[in-house]
Amino acid sequence: QKNYPRKGLFISVGSTKGKRLFDGALLSVKYFMDALDMELWKSLVFRGIETEGQIAESHAALEDAYEAGKALVLALSDRDCLKSHG
Repeated sequence: QKNYPRKGLFISVGSTKGKRLFDGALLSVKYFMDALDMELWKSLVFRGIETEGQIAESHAALEDAYEAGKALVLALSDRDCLKSHG
């Protein structure tokens, strides 16, 4: 039986627009998921979000998060389907 890694989605916001703003957080998340025998399937990071609720003003960010959630569910469903038939 093939072992399919569990998948994780990381979503984060930051107030500045620095190019390396999320480097530390992404590294920590990768190590955390690795300890749980998971893979970082996808990450979404949004810069320049300075106040609580401001992300709601970004329709593109909300759409990206929604689509990533749907894609993750499909990826997990496909994996589970393969596992039960493989």
